[in-house]
Amino acid sequence: MTRRHACSSAVLSMALLVLALPQHTGAWGRGAHQVIANVAQARLSPAARREVTALLKSATLASVASDADAWRNNHPETARWHFVNIPLDAGHFEYVRDCQPTLQGDCIAAAIGRLAEVLRDRGRPEAERAQALTFLVHFVGDIHSPVHVVDNNDRGGNDTEVVFFGRETNLHRLWDTGLFEQSGLTVTAWTRRLERLPVTVNAGGTPEDWAEETHRDAARPAYALLGTGRGGDIGRRYLDAARPILERQMLRAGVRLAGLLNGIFRAR
Repeated sequence: MTRRHACSSAVLSMALLVLALPQHTGAWGRGAHQVIANVAQARLSPAARREVTALLKSATLASVASDADAWRNNHPETARWHFVNIPLDAGHFEYVRDCQPTLQGDCIAAAIGRLAEVLRDRGRPEAERAQALTFLVHFVGDIHSPVHVVDNNDRGGNDTEVVFFGRETNLHRLWDTGLFEQSGLTVTAWTRRLERLPVTVNAGGTPEDWAEETHRDAARPAYALLGTGRGGDIGRRYLDAARPILERQMLRAGVRLAGLLNGIFRAR
């Protein structure tokens, strides 16, 4: 829509907009987002920890890690802040192609940049900065999810059906909760597992860098591991190959969330 309508028409249009929202819903599940937040919380500098505690009124990063999903339900203009549609066969992220402003927002890379600036600006109202913080906790997790940085004409994997250990599901839901929950581990156990990974993570970079890296290191493999047949149960074969990718991406998200917050709240 490019022009204003009368009130009744606007209400109808908004209702239709909600129905037509892109279905890149809930990258990682609630538990995975909490694990990522726990990894970040443990790496906060003293200055960042004080600021986070003040803004969140003593709540932890994990306790607000899924707030952005709840907000989106009543604010469809933020829907596209949760993902970026980089074509599966593309080699890099392009703002003009992948991050155009729409009624549903632009893209996750742009959203992270804006929110970081809001959080950095101490002249902003405290409530606004607190919301920016809760959104950053979620979106830095989302941008490391393979099905939230890719466009394969399947709505972020929602239209790619698979059978995983006897259950009919889709590629998006598999990376959202299926792989995470298959382990049977608690959030605490998952956090400990990631902390023991023999993986070195660069805590720096930009949201654009992270999106491109996730696309290359996770999104492409997520589709390639399906094979060409798409028939039969992919369970054990897929899980064994995908688990290391899942663990690495979650660890990267937590380390980089901490790096971002430590930079924003650097002691002055």
